[in-house]
Amino acid sequence: MVAISTYQITRREAGMYEVRLLVDGTPCPGRIGMLSGRPGHWEAEWVDGSRIGSFRTRLEGAKALENYRYFV
Repeated sequence: MVAISTYQITRREAGMYEVRLLVDGTPCPGRIGMLSGRPGHWEAEWVDGSRIGSFRTRLEGAKALENYRYFV
C-alpha cells in the first residue's frame, strides 16, 4: 500500500504560511518550509532560509518544497 501525501499549510502571519507534509493524514514532525507572498506570486523557502523559487499558487510551492527535500 502506498502512503498518500498531502500538505498542511498554516497561516503564521499576513502573507506567511508554514508547510508541513501529511502522510496518510498525519502531520510529519517539523515543517518542510515556508511560503510567503500574495495570491498569484508565492516564494517558497526551505527550512534553512534558502529560496527555492516563485510559484502561482501555495499548492505549487508546497509541492516544490516536498520535491526539494530529495536534493538536500
